[in-house]
Amino acid sequence: MRFLVLGSVELQVGGGSRKLSAGKEQTLAASLALESGRPVSVGTLIGRLWPEDPPKQARQALFSHVSRLRGKLRDGDRRDDDTEIISSRQHSYVLDKGKLSVDHDDFKDLVTRARTATAGGDEEQAIELLSRARRLWRDEPLAGLDGTWPDEVRGRLTARYVDAVTAQSAAYLRLGRFTDPIPDLTDLSHRDPCDEQIAAHLMLACYGAGRFPEAMRAFQRVRAALHKGHGASPGAELSRLHQQILRGDRIGGLVGEVVRGHGRGAGAGAAPLSEAGRVPGATIAMDRRAPGPRADHATGHEVGTVEGARTPTRTASVRTGGTAPSALPPYARVIGREAELERVTSRMPEAAGEDALPIVLISGLPGVGKSAFAVHAARALAAGHPDGSLYLNLQAHMGSQSPLTPIEALGSLVRMLRGADDPVPQSQAELASLWRTLLAERRCLVVLDDARDHEQIAPLLPGSPGSTVIVTSRRMLGGVPQALTVQLKALSLQDGITMFRSIVGTERAQDLAAVARIVRLCGLLPLAIEVAAHRLHARPAWNLETLGERLERVPGRLRELHDAERDVSRVFAMSYVTLPPAEQAAFRRLTWHPGPQFALEAAAELLGLPPADAEPLLEGLQVVHLLHETTADHYKYHDLLGEFARSLAQQQDSDADREAAMDRLLLFFLGAAARADRLAYPRVLAPATAPPEPPAHLPFRPTADAARAWFQSTRSVLLDMVDYARHHGRPEAAAQLAGFLAGFLDAEGYGSDARTLATQAVTHWRAVRDSASLCRSLLSLAAAFSQVSQYGAAWSAAEEGLGLARGAGDVVAEGEALRVLGVVRWHEAAYESALDLYRAALRIKLTTNDSVDIARMYNNIGITHKYLGHFNEAIHYVGTAIGRLRVAGEVKLLGRVLSNQAAVYIDVQNKEDARRCLEEAIPLLKETGNPQEVATANANLADVLVHFGEAARSLPVFRESISVFRGLRDQKSQASCVNGLGAALLALGRHGEALNQFGDAAELAAEIGAAHEETVARIGLGRAALALGDGETACSQLHRAILLADRAQDRDEGVRARELLASTYQSMGNMPEAYSTLREALGLIGDESSTERGRIATLLAALGTKASECS
Repeated sequence: MRFLVLGSVELQVGGGSRKLSAGKEQTLAASLALESGRPVSVGTLIGRLWPEDPPKQARQALFSHVSRLRGKLRDGDRRDDDTEIISSRQHSYVLDKGKLSVDHDDFKDLVTRARTATAGGDEEQAIELLSRARRLWRDEPLAGLDGTWPDEVRGRLTARYVDAVTAQSAAYLRLGRFTDPIPDLTDLSHRDPCDEQIAAHLMLACYGAGRFPEAMRAFQRVRAALHKGHGASPGAELSRLHQQILRGDRIGGLVGEVVRGHGRGAGAGAAPLSEAGRVPGATIAMDRRAPGPRADHATGHEVGTVEGARTPTRTASVRTGGTAPSALPPYARVIGREAELERVTSRMPEAAGEDALPIVLISGLPGVGKSAFAVHAARALAAGHPDGSLYLNLQAHMGSQSPLTPIEALGSLVRMLRGADDPVPQSQAELASLWRTLLAERRCLVVLDDARDHEQIAPLLPGSPGSTVIVTSRRMLGGVPQALTVQLKALSLQDGITMFRSIVGTERAQDLAAVARIVRLCGLLPLAIEVAAHRLHARPAWNLETLGERLERVPGRLRELHDAERDVSRVFAMSYVTLPPAEQAAFRRLTWHPGPQFALEAAAELLGLPPADAEPLLEGLQVVHLLHETTADHYKYHDLLGEFARSLAQQQDSDADREAAMDRLLLFFLGAAARADRLAYPRVLAPATAPPEPPAHLPFRPTADAARAWFQSTRSVLLDMVDYARHHGRPEAAAQLAGFLAGFLDAEGYGSDARTLATQAVTHWRAVRDSASLCRSLLSLAAAFSQVSQYGAAWSAAEEGLGLARGAGDVVAEGEALRVLGVVRWHEAAYESALDLYRAALRIKLTTNDSVDIARMYNNIGITHKYLGHFNEAIHYVGTAIGRLRVAGEVKLLGRVLSNQAAVYIDVQNKEDARRCLEEAIPLLKETGNPQEVATANANLADVLVHFGEAARSLPVFRESISVFRGLRDQKSQASCVNGLGAALLALGRHGEALNQFGDAAELAAEIGAAHEETVARIGLGRAALALGDGETACSQLHRAILLADRAQDRDEGVRARELLASTYQSMGNMPEAYSTLREALGLIGDESSTERGRIATLLAALGTKASECS
């Protein structure tokens, strides 16, 4: 018997599956299976089976579930042994792993064996073992089980699966089998576009396989994702790999650098790049062998040191003329931060010899490692300061102790140089003068740690060059001319892993994926990583999984990030309590904004203030690093700071305050979206309801381009606001906002989002019987259904919308409904019907005198003529559309129509004009179009390359477009592009590969009802089969193509299919059938003067002669 958890939870007996009851029985089975051989406590099981409201007799209920599961196990047990497979122990149950296997255990065993094989140099064996391990995955783990625990398990197991994939890819790369891992790595890179390790493997695989453009796109994708999601850039090693590929470096050397040791003694997971992080910066790793008193290495708050004392008796005594003081605390070495250290060490020696004062101001958020870096930099500079190194903690954030006053700080510093017994002046002015005099006579290095503000440090700064002062502060300190400022950011992922393992030890931290999960949960913040690592180090009974699970628990990670002496929340609180009340309120309430970042104008609405009054509050939070400004007037929290602020808001702000703030924000986004919609998409059918007043301060410039960019950057927030309105008793606002988003979502290719929002809006407007708004929402829904290839649903929605428009006498809406219905029929390859609908729409739109909207209809009519084989008409109508768009200056639509004109020229073999159109269209689309339009133009360019005999160059272009269409769920365009790829492969003589591509395209097109694309695919299958010598398959596919073409009135493809079928019959020696089929093709061509008709007539005459000879 066997438990299966890598998919739905099942009990496998022999060759069959024994059904387990959904819900609690499956949860119980999964809990025991995943801990097989280890006891699971009754309390844990109760918590998993009844996570929210356990029954009063929970233990008895659990026992009943265990009994039923034991019964099913006994029924399937074929052993002579009568002992229970699930045994009871004190307050726990355990599954006997010797009597029943678990697929997850087999997965782990195979991965471990693969690691051993890799360590022994047997890469082929490792690949085979990892393939077997991956085949055990039937679906997502615990499929069908809902709740916190199943979600946590899914995340953990999925991470292990990803590790297996990356370990396998590393083995492929070391063997030089570069093509093999590309599909898996491409899939992973789309799931997690910020993962630099996956990107590095994919870049190497593509580069090694000769797919240079794909390697470059992999880098561009991770760079864009990091910038958009984190305001960050790729790490140094990934950037270096990018440059090495651009230079054309040897692939063998690059593989050796990137995947060295991957999977060899480092766990089943990948060994990440040393700087492959989501956020730039380097880690501070502490050397536990450093002597001296213990220090909080992340914050710099020492325990047991004396430099920060207020009285002479606590001050280190170093007299004038004695040994040079060396008072730096025992912070351990810093790993990483090379760029920041280089800035300090290269600048300071130069500054020391000039008139400028050598002063370094280091700032950053709480817990980022400012103090450790300052001491590290001081040690690097110490050789140039022979008169000693001083350290003083200014105690801005010491909790119970108040910050040192300038007099107290000066007294301590003077005593460090003169000795504790020498008298010192009592006034601040005299002390400052003495201090500067002492420094003028020396070359000292002074670290002033944890400064409060400029007022505190100004008297402590030297008056002349010579000595160097390094200041750390949570505040961005200004007012120090020519000072070098260094702002420390969170760690890179690799540095976070290094720091964690340096504390825990490599033996307990071998699973790098689990370590990476933990350091990400720590927000890549040094203090949080150190605290988490020390907790694990101090708890031998814990493992990485235990710590990871605790960090993922609700209500939050901050409850876990503490030890006996340090608490991340308390460190954050020390910054929070120093804020003025207005900034405290802003810090809490800005967390109500949905999404990872927010604009100044939205923040002002949440705070109930004009932007001019809100901006100083945000700037105040930014100055103390409690907020980060990602771009001008756009802000975000650090991960853990955001969680801390949310917890404060829950404690201190009322539900009424939050609801009022969110209502203001909703009204703001309604007004802004309404204005953006009209600016960016003025020709989209306007909502029937009067738009709300735009906010006094728009979050974008009032131009079409700026409005489109705002929609793009704010899309996820706007979708969240629709959800908020729906779930908080504001359904009309939700439906209105959905309407204002419709034009953007349709134009930019977000069909799935558009469908969801339009469906919800239709439900609302139907319920309140607002027929005008219902009509518009139905048309939006129809357009969305078309984008995701659901043409039947699209027709129904548009037809209902047309009825409502005609019933209300709304001519504008009627014209739009006819256009949408024409689009649906065009997608279904019902071209004659589409043409009739387009002509009817054009008659209405001609009355509006909207030149751009009329041009759009000419384009649609022209493209429909193309598919009917009326190429002269197609060129005329599309050309008319291009002329109108040039006059109107409508660049965005012009790029699309030029791409369409190129497609017509391709069909008539006018390659030069096709290339000319595309050379103009593609730059326009890249500048103003959406990914779908760019992908369409690129696919057309790939078609041109095939026609020009450059099929090999077309392959990566086709594949990139396919990837875009797949991501957008545009299945019709995807099928069309796969057909293009098949044609390119045929041209290269790769007939088997072409057969597979055409097969995929036919299956996809048939699934969505795209008749034209399926017809083209069937013709391609016929061509490929004929090239492979399989005449029977070719005939079968071509007969299906003819049926499809005739049904769709697709004359051009009907002729092509018949001509190829006749050639197939001829190759098989069936001359009568060949002759008859070619006569059918001739009959479809109505134009007596066409060259196509003359060509086929010539073929028919020659074939007739052969048929007569055969008979």
